[in-house]
Parts: sequence; structure tokens; C-alpha cells
Amino acid sequence: MSSNTASVSFYTRLETLKKKHAMLDRYIAKQQRDPSTADFYIKQLKRQKLLLKDQMEDLMGQLRRKSANAL
Repeated sequence: MSSNTASVSFYTRLETLKKKHAMLDRYIAKQQRDPSTADFYIKQLKRQKLLLKDQMEDLMGQLRRKSANAL
């Protein structure tokens, strides 16, 4: 796999994670407006959102390292 192909797959994965993060954010907001939604469930959703954020940050760090090594 070439460096360029790897970068494209990193960016594709990053965009997918961003979309999931945004969708989950909207879903959490909707659930918070629903009084029948349990607090525990909302906490689980927020943990999932945080995991997605961590994955995005990890990918961005990998991209920065690859860019620095390419110079």
C-alpha cells in the first residue's frame, strides 16, 4: 500500500468517525429532550461519543506523525 493510499484511507476513516460522532450528538440531544429516557442510557451514549472522539484524535495524531516523517 502506497503512502498516498494509506493517507486516503486515514482520511476516509476520519470522515466516517466524524459523521458517526455528529449523528450520535444529535441523537443524544433528542434523547435528552425525552423525559422517559433514562440517565444511564444517556451516559452510555455520551461514552460512545467520547470513544469516537478519542478514535478521531488518535487518527489525527497518526496522520501528523506520517506527515512529519514524510518531510
